[in-house]
Amino acid sequence: RYLPSAGRICLDRIWNAGHQPDDALHSRPHAMSGTVVLEDETGQSYRFTLAGEDETDIDQGRISWATPIGEQLSGRVIGDQIIWSKGNQQIQLELVDILS
Repeated sequence: RYLPSAGRICLDRIWNAGHQPDDALHSRPHAMSGTVVLEDETGQSYRFTLAGEDETDIDQGRISWATPIGEQLSGRVIGDQIIWSKGNQQIQLELVDILS
């Protein structure tokens, strides 16, 4: 069933309220549209804007929370690491910034 963007954000805040530290990505007010900066072991930066499934646009760097990388970012704080499966590569990324 389709849930409008505002409804998804509201439900997300209710489901995740009080379960994560204040600096966690998912607990921030802009969580459904926050921009994150990740860095690999070589220093290469990647910037993604996290959005609802109906708001994604890979050409503009907007990815869904439902993607594997989007799901891994839920509840993360700066300094946390995730693994990005990019094609047949496994790339370790560190969350270096959360932008509003």
